[in-house]
Amino acid sequence: MDGQQNTVTAQGRQDKRETTGIVIQNCRIVPEQALFPTRFKTKSYLGRPWKTYSRAVIMESELGDFIQPAGWLEWSGNFALDTLYFAEYGNRGPGAVTNGRVRWKGFHVIRNRNEALQFTAGPFLSGDQWLRNTGVPYFTGLKQ
Repeated sequence: MDGQQNTVTAQGRQDKRETTGIVIQNCRIVPEQALFPTRFKTKSYLGRPWKTYSRAVIMESELGDFIQPAGWLEWSGNFALDTLYFAEYGNRGPGAVTNGRVRWKGFHVIRNRNEALQFTAGPFLSGDQWLRNTGVPYFTGLKQ
């Protein structure tokens, strides 16, 4: 639709002390086969802020060529651009090139493995304490 955009995330952390956020790890952010021919008709982004302290991390994932070079989208002017935390680490694919990304205070390209580890299922969700009992397959660390 004209004038519309797609965003993969719109996280709503309202207080910087909240331990919430969206982490997408080891995923494929690519168009469905039937939509592939029209993938550029609507601009697509990794996310946009929803609340003041929005937090989203995309890591070790494949990003398709339809992701805009800026990567991330403003929601309402400069709302939350200094207080959000958006980050990328170790992604691959044509949409993973970060040198054209937004230049916001709250956007980060993580280059340190230890920094990225804090957003994996083990530390971020305390996954080792409860996920095993659910029977849901998970991985606590980094893939790469």
